[in-house]
Amino acid sequence: MRFIVLGLVCFSVLAASADQDLRQTFKDWKVTFDKIYGGGLRNELARFRQFKKSAQTIEYINSIQSDWVAGFTLFADMTDEEKAAFTGINKNDTALESNLEIDPSPLDPTNPEKQYWDMGPAKNQWACGSCWAFAAIGAIEGMHLKEHGEFRDFSEQTLLDCTFEDIGRDGCNGGWSDTAISFAGSESPISKSNDYGYLPLRKDNPYKGNDRECTELKTPHSNGLRRAKPYAHLARYRTRNDAGLQHALATEGPVVVYIYSSWALPFYTTGTYRGTGCGTNPTTNHAVVAAGYEKDYWYVKNSWGSLWGYSGYVYFSRGWENLCSISSSRKTIEWRPNENWEICTDTHPSERTPCDSSANLNQEVCQARGCCYDSNYAGTAAQCFIKGKVTIYDDEGKRRVLYASAEEFSQFEFSYYGKAAQVEIGSWKLFVEDDYYGDYKIIKPEDGKVTFDFQSVQILN
Repeated sequence: MRFIVLGLVCFSVLAASADQDLRQTFKDWKVTFDKIYGGGLRNELARFRQFKKSAQTIEYINSIQSDWVAGFTLFADMTDEEKAAFTGINKNDTALESNLEIDPSPLDPTNPEKQYWDMGPAKNQWACGSCWAFAAIGAIEGMHLKEHGEFRDFSEQTLLDCTFEDIGRDGCNGGWSDTAISFAGSESPISKSNDYGYLPLRKDNPYKGNDRECTELKTPHSNGLRRAKPYAHLARYRTRNDAGLQHALATEGPVVVYIYSSWALPFYTTGTYRGTGCGTNPTTNHAVVAAGYEKDYWYVKNSWGSLWGYSGYVYFSRGWENLCSISSSRKTIEWRPNENWEICTDTHPSERTPCDSSANLNQEVCQARGCCYDSNYAGTAAQCFIKGKVTIYDDEGKRRVLYASAEEFSQFEFSYYGKAAQVEIGSWKLFVEDDYYGDYKIIKPEDGKVTFDFQSVQILN
């Protein structure tokens, strides 16, 4: 009996120690994800109990496979119902073309072995079923960058408020990305132009995480989508399978895909996700953007924030056909450029350079296209500006691309995202004087031309 009692005591001590370690993990995790709970101690304990359940789930996932690593993500204190609010596809099977092939077929030999499309930073839809709006915006941003060399941070809130306004749908209860793309482009009730669609920039209509009245039908914001009119297509190729998705990515650009987000995906941190919990051809519930591929995986942009996965991205395995239904319900974008776009008048107001028309000076296009300036001015008066493109690589060689202005770069936490960084010429932003921000310098010599000088650096955590 003594040995039994001693064994129980030892077990209790070990359990208490493990519980204490988990409490410290919970404390550190709350700081990382800026979790502050209302409701006093009762709610704090309830969240810790859920965190403890997530710890068991994470341990289980990591025990049954080694291809990817589950960890304490932003979902670690959430119930299943709360996690479900971070999806939001209302799937409409009748919208799919029933005669499209869904069985595996050979890859097109003309497609490159790998393809990546530069994208903007991953954003967070929060507890609003607006993944459909974020996927639509992500694909439009990627296409705008591909076609025009400019990254534009478009507003998800506009799509959330306005896409389903006529039928009274609460956008946080779900929707469809192709409908959202059509609202912004081919069927825009706001632009009413044959040349371009309508979307404001995010800074003009920031994301609020809830559905609101579409006031833009009466009072639109300044239009950031004047360079093109996007058209959504259910599938421009006759295969709703991996071969068709690869061909779309190889030839078109970033593609909206509807996937099944299983109980395991929210805990993804690193590695190649192999569909834990997906089963075979499950019904889709979440919209994301396929932004590229290599032989073994799809490169996918999610809408759960930059602290999830690889800075908001996940690598989906290509080891199984149509993993988590990623290939069977995709939406490509036909990008029709505005042939009448004027560089000095159709850029967003915040990016235009004012010229002194009263002085009768000549207005010319900047070398870094995207704004105009008065060529008769020199020095600081030659107001042509620039944004930069940062490509960051982590320890495993995975990359993350960010487009931002100098001010935004100065706030960027390089140490969190990766070990090494490199800047290339990207899009454009107003800037007046020489300035240093972190590890790079913007130089504007006497001729008024802007160059971007950056030293590759080793970022230390």
